[in-house]
Amino acid sequence: MSSNNDRDIMVACLTEARTSLQVLTKAGITELMTFRKPPLSIIYILEGLTVLLAPSKRMSDWYEIKKWLGTRVNELLTMLMNFNTDQVSEEQLEHLKTILARPECDSERVRCCSLAGYQLCLWLKGIANYSIIQRQYQQSL
Repeated sequence: MSSNNDRDIMVACLTEARTSLQVLTKAGITELMTFRKPPLSIIYILEGLTVLLAPSKRMSDWYEIKKWLGTRVNELLTMLMNFNTDQVSEEQLEHLKTILARPECDSERVRCCSLAGYQLCLWLKGIANYSIIQRQYQQSL
């Protein structure tokens, strides 16, 4: 890949991630918290969020994720919009790739469970793709 092509792809990944957030609302995020026993798709997507937004905590249990999300409902959209995409560590990226590779994290499968979950899924995939291409680009320099 040429460096111009890499940059174009990185911009497209970020645009896709940010566009997905334009549809996401506080009400949608709150809806995710109303699940008593959410589908695995939702748990995995929210786990992916915690990988990026709370890297010092390993959360895969619904109770922990719900508690973490509940304390951030008002600021989550801002956190996502202002997320520093250039600071994703190799460990975070590998963990995120593992989560997103699960069949339950297929975009259409997530969409069937929740529109808010779907938007977060698209954001996570955009950030992951950006980080992958960014690393390839840096290695080519």
